[in-house]
Amino acid sequence: MPATRFYQRPGFYFLLFGLFLAALLLSEGSPFRGEKASMAPRENPHAVGPPHEFPARFLLAAQDPKRAESIQLGAEIFYQTPKFAAKYVGNGLSCNSCHFQGGTQQGMLGLVGVALKYPEFDPRAGRAVTLQERLQSCFLRSLNGKAPSEGSAVLQNLVDYVTYLSTGVAKDQLLEWRALDWIPDSEKIPIDKLDPAAGRGLFEQKCAACHGRGGGGDGWAPALWGDKTFNDGSGLARVYTLAGFLYRAMPLSSPTSLTLEQAQQVAAYLDALPRPVFPGKAQDYPGGDIPPDAVYYPQKYPKNPLAERLKLEEAKSQTDGSRSRKTVP
Repeated sequence: MPATRFYQRPGFYFLLFGLFLAALLLSEGSPFRGEKASMAPRENPHAVGPPHEFPARFLLAAQDPKRAESIQLGAEIFYQTPKFAAKYVGNGLSCNSCHFQGGTQQGMLGLVGVALKYPEFDPRAGRAVTLQERLQSCFLRSLNGKAPSEGSAVLQNLVDYVTYLSTGVAKDQLLEWRALDWIPDSEKIPIDKLDPAAGRGLFEQKCAACHGRGGGGDGWAPALWGDKTFNDGSGLARVYTLAGFLYRAMPLSSPTSLTLEQAQQVAAYLDALPRPVFPGKAQDYPGGDIPPDAVYYPQKYPKNPLAERLKLEEAKSQTDGSRSRKTVP
């Protein structure tokens, strides 16, 4: 059996990428030095799966320096969107807030190979959408901001970066990791059976240390409700979508430690709370087939059923507490 050459080993290009990135961080005039370097994303010590390994960026730079520069700019925007695309962001979130490790983390809304699937049918739009349109929708909904126009540098940089994440992936390859983002249908708790009050208890126990009891974050963990978070037309405003993310990714110190039921109860609590209103919800799901977990959609529910249930539970708790105080001798 012939010996395996060092450059044929699986981790070789990943090692090259690491050496290149280290040189980039330390080089004079590097955009990653100083303030940017100090804001590098935190590594997840309990990752669900290894980040996708793709060829080192400098190999591409030798072939197409202009595109390599666009990819690098796209990576900066992806990691620190409020800083490098400020005029398009309406909250404190970045692309990396949802798509961990630059979109390379499997099971955490990973984006490896995803660009190859576009144009792709989007039930919310009722038609096939391009990658550019999907990214624009993220700005409008998840970032509660404005969409970069077609042909803008910000949009093109992000398209180039997300497309680059598919390097080495075949166009017809089945992306098994995309299925990791969802709650299996057989495990879904019906919306009318979810208990947002129970979810609040779990949130206070497992999430509040980082995100704060008021959901506003602690300086690095993002806000989860209120004015500085994703709006009610975003994907995470869907209960089962949010639950799938929580199940795989949270708590950050111990991902997958929540059960599927616990993840859904926490999601029910978070999606019972107020958040920015997306004005275009009336145009969503033009076929009328609105998913049952789209609890913020008045076309489906006149009032958010989880919010109403949480209000009733809070009112009951206050009444019970008042009665208890009156009976104390």
